[in-house]
Amino acid sequence: MTTNNTTQNLIKTLSIALLLSAGSAMADVSFDGLELQKRTKADAVWLHPELSLEGYDKIMYENLGVATKPVRRNSRTDFELTVKQREKVSEILDEAFNKELGRSERFELASTPGPDTLAVRVSLLDVVSHVPEESVGRTTTYISSVGEATLVLELRDSVSNAILARAVDTQSADSMGQLIRSSRPINIAETRQTASQWARLLRKRLDEFRK
Repeated sequence: MTTNNTTQNLIKTLSIALLLSAGSAMADVSFDGLELQKRTKADAVWLHPELSLEGYDKIMYENLGVATKPVRRNSRTDFELTVKQREKVSEILDEAFNKELGRSERFELASTPGPDTLAVRVSLLDVVSHVPEESVGRTTTYISSVGEATLVLELRDSVSNAILARAVDTQSADSMGQLIRSSRPINIAETRQTASQWARLLRKRLDEFRK
């Protein structure tokens, strides 16, 4: 099985898991035994009832990939990402999380599993662009949002693969409701800002939890 097929299968499996969770969104316990947390900054957070990060002092970041949201034909607001655009979004995600996790005061970045290593698995689902493809480099277009996506983040034991926590958060890459002029540098900057916000929040929460 190729790496691309493996990634797609992981995303499909994760999507099914999220559908099962959504089906009992108000339940206190998820389908895999995680407890829903109250008053969190992310849209939804589930934690293992006996979660402890004691014994972990390393983090292994894994990008599971980017999955686009199906859009209606002739849509004037939603546009599917091209292969190159998905690759760029994935690259921005890697840059943001590696940079922020590298700033952690409690964990060191690792590249291989180990008994003291926490696996941080990140994927983007339902990614959609709000930038008309024909407008790039041809006409002046003003938009209120570059696009939106749902971040799915899981914390697992890197050796046993046991699930410890899951967070789901949907964000729009925008400029606080203001119209912005669409251009490649601006669109990339908005996407990078959203990815950095997610990564920064994770790093802060991990450091706080590990204290």
